[in-house]
Order: sequence, then C-alpha cells, then structure tokens
Amino acid sequence: KLAILAALGFGRRVDFEAIPVTGIDKLELCDIEYGQELGYVVKLLTIARRVDDGVSLRVCPAFISKEHPLAWVSGPFNAISVYGHATGHTMYYGRGAGGLATASAVVADLAAVATGTAGALFRELPIWPDRTAPARLVPVEHVRSRYYLRVMAEDRPGVLAQIAAVLGQHDISISSVLQHEPRAGSDPAAGVPVVITTYRALEGNVRKALRVVDRLDAIKAASVCLSIVDEHPEER
Repeated sequence: KLAILAALGFGRRVDFEAIPVTGIDKLELCDIEYGQELGYVVKLLTIARRVDDGVSLRVCPAFISKEHPLAWVSGPFNAISVYGHATGHTMYYGRGAGGLATASAVVADLAAVATGTAGALFRELPIWPDRTAPARLVPVEHVRSRYYLRVMAEDRPGVLAQIAAVLGQHDISISSVLQHEPRAGSDPAAGVPVVITTYRALEGNVRKALRVVDRLDAIKAASVCLSIVDEHPEER
C-alpha cells in the first residue's frame, strides 16, 4: 500500500522491498503507558514524505498526540492523513473491513468496470512502473523527527547527566524527562526506567547515541526508541 501511495502522491516508482518496515511485536506495555502519561498514543503508521528531491518512506509504530485525528481511529476503521501545500491537512476515514464495507467496495469496482471508467482511469494514472521515474529513497538515518527514549538505568547520582552528555554530543536536545520512584519490591539490579523525549533530531544520530548509552556501566538493558510524529505545520 505504501508503494502505491507514493506513486499516487509523488508520481514516482518505489521498490516495495526497499521500504523499511518495523512491526509492533517488540512493543512493551510500559512504553504504551508512559506514552499515555506524556499525552501520546501509539499507532502503527505508514509514513510517506517528500524530502527535498527525494521521498522518505517507512512503516513503524510511533507516538502521536492524543489530539491528532489519527489517534481516534480504532476498530475496523482506517484513515489516511494527507498534507498538501495548498490544501493543508485533509483526512480520509472509513471502514477497512466488515461485510457491508467490503461489499460496497466490490460493487463500486464492478460498476466502474461496467461503465468503462475503470479502464480509462487506469490507462491515465501515472502509477505503473513503465510510466514513472524511480524515486530517490531517503535513508531512514536521514529522517528528522522527535523521539521517545526509555533507558533502564542504575538508580544512582550522575547517571542522567551521563545520558544527557551522550545525547548532546550527538546533537540531540532533550525536551522532557520522566522518572518515577522505584516500585516496592522491584529488583534494583534491573534498573529504573528513565523516559526521555527529544526535540527533532536525525534518526542516525539517535541510533549512534543509544549505542553509546547502552555501553555505559549504569545501563542495565537495551534502550527503547520510538518516533514521535507531530502534526504537520500548516502553511499560512
């Protein structure tokens, strides 16, 4: 679907196998709960953006604000959120599954074939591989976004300063820090979660920084990183 959306939105041919995909199988309940505390919900998003002369494409779980229209999409409903330089934000929302919804789509396709509009439309659409130029895919390391980080750290003085220093060395600015007192009966050897949100940064820098953070003596487990997708700025 992402390859088709890129062809429709940007008029470029995309190799499906080249699109980076991350599933939800590694999501942990604690990150969902911390995200909610910070005002976010997690969604599995398909993201396509025009970046300079290239296209950024990816599929990944990410945090979005509870106020974002996509945060309200649930159950059998699907939505596509589109930003245009002239139209601003538009969203297309409806059922993506279910007997009547599927039947309606099938009947609409049959009607389009019967009236001849389907053939005419598909002959003119610039989405076929032999009619479009290949897209220049922007490496995921060059994506600039905000990030949610969870670091499992030893509960002692100076650890947060060490983490902040590493992030600063990689041009990553901290937006907020969330840390609760250790729960009664929790294992001190497992560390305590330090939840950090960042300002916009290059994903490549974030990955490099976390590799350094995870090698610190005070870090007890691999760090967790999720993108935070903000509302696209509207042109005035």
